[in-house]
Amino acid sequence: MNVKYLKQMISPIDLARRTLGNPVHKKGVWYKSPFRAEERTASFEVTENGFHDFGTGKHYDIISFIQSLFSCSFKEAVEKLSVMYGLTDNEYETEEMRKYLEQQRLAMKLYREDVEDWFYKFFDFVEKCWDDNEECIKLLQRFPDTLAMLYDRQIYLGCIREELLETTTFEDKEALKKQITKEGLPRWMKDQESYFSIQVT
Repeated sequence: MNVKYLKQMISPIDLARRTLGNPVHKKGVWYKSPFRAEERTASFEVTENGFHDFGTGKHYDIISFIQSLFSCSFKEAVEKLSVMYGLTDNEYETEEMRKYLEQQRLAMKLYREDVEDWFYKFFDFVEKCWDDNEECIKLLQRFPDTLAMLYDRQIYLGCIREELLETTTFEDKEALKKQITKEGLPRWMKDQESYFSIQVT
């Protein structure tokens, strides 16, 4: 397997989510270090440039990360990544076929990144709606009719938040994106700035 090609095709952020799950922080991709069990505050950052452990100062690329995570050799790490992402060298492939497969794999990588990006942006959006709605409930204690509407919204948002927290695999995120794209969201969520900017006099 061409290591340069492997690094080109695999996103560190996607690899982190596959091996470590969802990040701890919503702003940026941060985890508690998988290499230090005593870690209390997330100090392991993942970007498209690789993995950086601020607790130790160590930086990892996709291969050294897998080596450390599974305590394996360089060759074994390359093989694990190749199998995980379905990237293999085949001496019987023609040059034309290799180019075609590379285009397909790159397209799939970009598609996966687009779905993951949508999911985390939507998660942040739901959290903002939740926080804004909660703030309105605190402000409008003397308006029972409005409160009833806000409580209904909070129940709806709570259900969505619960579903998002339980959505961990790429396939589930993809299905959720298709479902929401098809069914749409309530107007008060799509137009959330105006619907939550209630002025209390």
